Amino acid sequence: MFSSGRPNGAVAATQRETELLLLREAVQRLAQRAKFNERTKEKVTLNGEIQDLKDMLEVKEWKVNDLQYRMENLQEQLRDKKKQMSSLKERVKF
Repeated sequence: MFSSGRPNGAVAATQRETELLLLREAVQRLAQRAKFNERTKEKVTLNGEIQDLKDMLEVKEWKVNDLQYRMENLQEQLRDKKKQMSSLKERVKF
């Protein structure tokens, strides 16, 4: 079967081809895993940015609500001052 104690050329070639195929598959799996890890990192980063934007929006909404409340109070004060002015004008007329 073997003339020199070594595998013949066809068997060695087949074995090398099989090893190359397995190596290529391993490299491909590593590349896919690296791509997956990269996308996972991107997803974490984007989720962080989204949360930051949500927090900023919440702060802005709070500020808007606060300004609306202040504006309503100022409008009420203005109405009261107008009433006071009208009352004083009436007193001055008499």
